Amino acid sequence: MVTAARYGFGVSLPTLPLYLTALGIGAYNVIFWLLASALRTAGDAGRPELHRLAAVLANLQIGVDLLAVAWLIHLSGGVGNPFVFYFIFHMIIASILLSRGESFMHATFAVALLALVAIAEARGWITHYGLAGFLGAEVYRSTPYVLATLFVVASTLYLSVFMATSIVAQLRHGEGEIVSLGRDLRRQTDQLQKAYQRLSDLERAKGLYMRKVGHELRSPVAAMQSAMRVILEGMTGEVSPKSQEIIRRAEARCDTLLRLINDLLRLSRAREIPFAETSRLVDISETIDKVAALLSPRAERSEVTLAVELERPLPMVMGDAEGLEQLFTNLIANAIKYTPPRGRVTISGRAAQEGLRLAVTDTGVGIAPEDTERVFEEFYRAPGARAFVKEGTGLGLSIVKAVVDAHRGTIKVHSQVGQGTQFEVTLPVAAASKPEGQAKQGAGS
Repeated sequence: MVTAARYGFGVSLPTLPLYLTALGIGAYNVIFWLLASALRTAGDAGRPELHRLAAVLANLQIGVDLLAVAWLIHLSGGVGNPFVFYFIFHMIIASILLSRGESFMHATFAVALLALVAIAEARGWITHYGLAGFLGAEVYRSTPYVLATLFVVASTLYLSVFMATSIVAQLRHGEGEIVSLGRDLRRQTDQLQKAYQRLSDLERAKGLYMRKVGHELRSPVAAMQSAMRVILEGMTGEVSPKSQEIIRRAEARCDTLLRLINDLLRLSRAREIPFAETSRLVDISETIDKVAALLSPRAERSEVTLAVELERPLPMVMGDAEGLEQLFTNLIANAIKYTPPRGRVTISGRAAQEGLRLAVTDTGVGIAPEDTERVFEEFYRAPGARAFVKEGTGLGLSIVKAVVDAHRGTIKVHSQVGQGTQFEVTLPVAAASKPEGQAKQGAGS
């Protein structure tokens, strides 16, 4: 027997039954843990029979726990034990794991066990181990006290179950909505992925068709144009002035058609050829110098000053050399085309924090604000551009945008009608790359 009189209580509790009960609680909890582990590894967690077995196991464990708590309360003071409210912990666990009905069932079982202990001790059916120094020795025989204690415990347990199950129900409802939203999101993501794949397949098919048609058309159109030029040059005999005019118009149409076919092929290449297959280090300064040299005669014929103002050396760019050359060819050629005589086209470039920033600026006719958002659309030509220059395919800037996108860059348009336009391109710089001159300079310093 244990005596705690030194703490002010005349307490005499049965040592051996308490120790045996503690060992028993540990033993059956190990058994339940092993059973739960076996259920978790039994197979698919979504099987209904496994859910039912798990619920039976949880009900059984909580029921055995309540029996153990009731027995411990009997061995340590009965209804006079202030720890009778420890039943509340099992009610909270039951509310989390089980349904509301099952939780109220366990609350009723706990109240019934406590009432059974109180009646059995009061009737002398089982020995009462009192807390003499804490409460009166005969308090367990006091009907009002016992009834009051049972009422307080019962109301506490039932209220706890009601509140806990209400909170858990709200949480489960929210969790269910989240799970439902997650399923909807996954389903919509799958649908979007399939739609994107279909669009990609259609885009590839369109590109392939465009290339095939372009290649098939280019040869006969070029042959017709050559034949008409032979006729116009008089190699086939004398042609009347009227016939010459008709043939000259047809030859001009063939030339326009050839430009359109070539632009379509360039646009298809920019969009369809995998970037990794053609990617290499490109010196943008060299590319711009090359393009400017090729277009200088055109600028001179149009009486337009062409200036290259680059902050040299510029960092290298990892990209498609042919595509980048086409990008600047289109931008500079457009600037020259839409700039009146005695105007100016400037190509500038510098290294910036966000990448390599390049700009083609002209003093040409400009673009109206409502047209700047559409200039990159296929076959679109702004009214001001059509009024200034009749000929044009409307694909030049579409090719530019495709090349910029392929290089993961950005392009912006700044323009005012009658004052000029600036196309600003930003390209990512190749990692740890510098032009050869800069590398030598860095090594020498």
